[in-house]
This record gives sequence, structure tokens and C-alpha cells, in this order.
Amino acid sequence: MNLITFLGTGKYSETTYILNGQKYLSSYVAAALGEFLKPEKIVVLHTEESSVKLPDLSLACAQLDAAVVPVEIPSTMNEPAMWNVFKVITDSSCGPTALDITHSFRAIPLLAAAAAVFTKFTSNVEITGVYYGAFDSRQSSPPGQSSGQETPIIDLQPFLDVMDWSAASALFTHTGDARELSAVLRQLNGDYYRQKRTAENGGNPRHLSEVSTNLASLSAVLSIARPREIPGAAKRLMDSLQRAADEISAFAPPLAELLGGISEKYSWMAWDNRDDTMQLQNEYELIKWYMQHQQIMQGVSLSREWLISFAVYLLKEPLSALAKREFVTIALNEAVKRDNDTANQAEEVRAICDQLKTVSCVTNLASAWSFVRDLRNDIDHCGMTKQDVPTDTLLANANKLPSKLAPLMERLRSVQVAPQ
Repeated sequence: MNLITFLGTGKYSETTYILNGQKYLSSYVAAALGEFLKPEKIVVLHTEESSVKLPDLSLACAQLDAAVVPVEIPSTMNEPAMWNVFKVITDSSCGPTALDITHSFRAIPLLAAAAAVFTKFTSNVEITGVYYGAFDSRQSSPPGQSSGQETPIIDLQPFLDVMDWSAASALFTHTGDARELSAVLRQLNGDYYRQKRTAENGGNPRHLSEVSTNLASLSAVLSIARPREIPGAAKRLMDSLQRAADEISAFAPPLAELLGGISEKYSWMAWDNRDDTMQLQNEYELIKWYMQHQQIMQGVSLSREWLISFAVYLLKEPLSALAKREFVTIALNEAVKRDNDTANQAEEVRAICDQLKTVSCVTNLASAWSFVRDLRNDIDHCGMTKQDVPTDTLLANANKLPSKLAPLMERLRSVQVAPQ
């Protein structure tokens, strides 16, 4: 592990640094962290002016089993210089890395945080902690213990984690992919038990892992377009969020607001799928959701199945009549043929074709089926078709799906057919 620290020009006074019950007497917080964290290397970022402190720092670290590596950074803080500092930090972050920002100055703490997040995402570097020696908060040693003053070292890592939470929440909100958010919650839950941390009320999280599991579950059923499973997965997530509300507020207050937004945006998916009319209406909303979240293949595939379900509904059959769907599919294909010759059709298909001809929206149904069928075939066959449709055209056509299905949706809302 590496420790990246900063060396300033100020006065360094001896104090007893404390971190998680460990104590170390030194004038340099970097030496104390070197003792506590056992890094293999301590990278010291210093300016030309602060380099006069290097011998003292090296002496303070002499008893540690860590190499002290000085790296000079500019004193002037213009934009090129700040990018230089950013690069120095990212280049020094090889493998697990801890940051000590106690003696960083001007905009350096922000640069250090940005560099930490950048290396985490681009190089998969684990940031094990962001530490600040709160010298201004030092207190006298308790009676009977060593004389002098004690200075707490604060781990600011939870505040860096907020960036992870925000990125994961944004990913879920924009794409429906909750894997990152689920992982964040799972790690947060595990950290409290591994580090034996507790909330202010002394408790431990009991429902965070449940929320993590249910987020991943909803994300999975959305990713493979399982509309009959989505309501159950969404309801389990909503219920677990409600149970975990208090502990989320206690253990990770910013996360409470993020998860609250998710609950508000996804609660509609916990629909009652026992009613066929509502099922069709909610699946139509789901198709729009897929398009809005750029889940094109799922939206196109569901659109095809929705049209089959719509035709089954018009035939006054329950949507659960799965055996009927094959015949309905054949009938819809026949409906878009120009000759529309039913002489050679199977009796079941011919009967369905005859029924659909009597429906006032049959023209819209046939038009939508032709559009969706061709779009779905081109996408699902990965372009290996006779028609070489450009990607931009496919995406543009996919975004037209809600409007193509809208006339049928209006028909559904105006005339609700009661299945036999």
C-alpha cells in the first residue's frame, strides 16, 4: 500500500496522533499514519519552499518499514500547475492508496479528492482512506496517561464515498442498471461489520443488504425484459427501502436522499398484474421507460410481445393464454400480407384473422406489427439481414415505438374488453 502525503512550510509541533485507538507521538502526521497503516511507500508531495522540512520528516519516518519518496510540485496554483499536481497524484496511486491531506494547501484537497476518484474508476485503484490530522482539535491526554496533547486523525473516506453513491445512483436513474448502487450498499453494509463501526445510537445495519439484493433483482428483471416479474421485484425493493429508511439515515445520510428519489421514480413498477387491462397499460409505460433509458433491445422486444398481448386481449382471451400467442403471431403476420389469402391457413389462424378483421383498429394494429416486426428482426439478427439498415435509422425508428403504439393504447383506454 502507498501513502500519499503533503509537506507544508508551517511549524510542526509534537503531538500524540490517535486513529482507531492507536497512538503515536510525532511532529508529523505522515509518520503516525506510516505506523498505523504500514505502507510500503510514503510519497511526499512538497514545494521548493517546503523541501527544507524533508530531512526532519525523513528522520521521523526512519523507524518505519516504508520508503520515503519526495516528489516536488509547483508552488504556483494556476490551471496548468493544478493539472500537474493532479497527474502527480494519479501517477503515485499504484495499488491500494491512502491520502493524507493534513498539510495540503489552497486547492490541493479538492485536487486530491478528484484524483482519488479518477484513479479509482480508470485504474481500479482502491482508495483505503483519506486522512486529516485535526491538530486544532487536539485535547490534553487523560489523567494517568502520557503527558502532552492528543490529536485525532479523521478518516474522510465516507465523504469520498458520496461521489460513488452519486455516480451509482445516477447510473441507475438514467439507465435502470442498479449493479453499481447494489455494490455500494453491499460494501457499506460490510464495512460497518468488518470495521466494527456503529451508528450514533450504537446499532448496526440490518436491512442494507436486503435493499442491495432487491436493487440487483429489479435491475436484472428489467435488463432482460420480464414484465411479469417486474412488479414483484419492484414491490420487494419498495418494502425493503421502507424498512431500511431509519438505518440509511443513521449510517449514510446523503444516501437516504438518493434512495428516496429512486423510490419515488420506481414505485409505479410495483403494479397489480392481475388485471389484463392494467397489465397492458403498464407494459406500454414500461416500453416508454425502456426508450427513455436507452434500453433499446428490451423496448423493441417488449413492443412485439405487447402487440401480441393486445391482439389476444381483443379476442377476449386472458393474457395468460400462452398457447394462443403462437396462432395470434401467425395471424398478425398474415394481416400485413398484401394478398391476405386465408385459403391455406390453419383453421385456428383463419378464425383469428376473421375476428381481427372486425376490429376497428385492425389497420393500426397491422401497421404497428409490420413496423415492430421488421425493427425487432433487424436488431435481434444483429444486422445479418437482406436490408442493411444503418444504426442511426434503427435507433430513430426505435424511439418512434411509443408513438406507433399510442393509437392502440388510446383504443385500450376507451374500450376496455372484459376477458371471458
